[in-house]
Amino acid sequence: MHPTSYANLKVKRQRIAEEKKLAGTWGKKPSNNQTRTDGLRMCSMCREDKPSGEFYKSRNSEMEWFSSYCKACAKIRAEERRKANPDRKRAYDLKGRCKKFGTTANWFHETLASQDGKCAICDQPETHPMKRGMDKIRQLAIDHDHETGKPRGLLCFRCNTSVHLLDKHGRKWAEKALKYLNL
Repeated sequence: MHPTSYANLKVKRQRIAEEKKLAGTWGKKPSNNQTRTDGLRMCSMCREDKPSGEFYKSRNSEMEWFSSYCKACAKIRAEERRKANPDRKRAYDLKGRCKKFGTTANWFHETLASQDGKCAICDQPETHPMKRGMDKIRQLAIDHDHETGKPRGLLCFRCNTSVHLLDKHGRKWAEKALKYLNL
């Protein structure tokens, strides 16, 4: 975490506001769209002058544009937004996954409801964590046909991985695996 906490930044902002009121510059905010001639920019959150390299750059290649917040403050601000809206990132990620497979979030939710929130193969809810050591459980995976790209259903992590191996290696491999396991 950034050494400057949100509470410290709030106190710092209040102090700067009081100084500006005394100096008569209150409400006269310097433009942050361009780098000043000295190569520094002022962060809108911590109000410190920092080099342009301390600010995120726009992805738009047509014009050079920098963020209003320095990288450290942008991280603090992003963390605050994530904490305030915990489901927003999950919904955003789901939308991207659905788009990748040519479906929608509505399809995902309808399929999830029709499968009672369980895997289409093992009939168990997802239990695999998003990352090792995390408490968050991942959403069911969108299983799709690798040749056509069309979605087939929702699977847990283990079943989705197993089906992928079957798709990749074929029926002959599956029969050999079953024979190896004496099933």
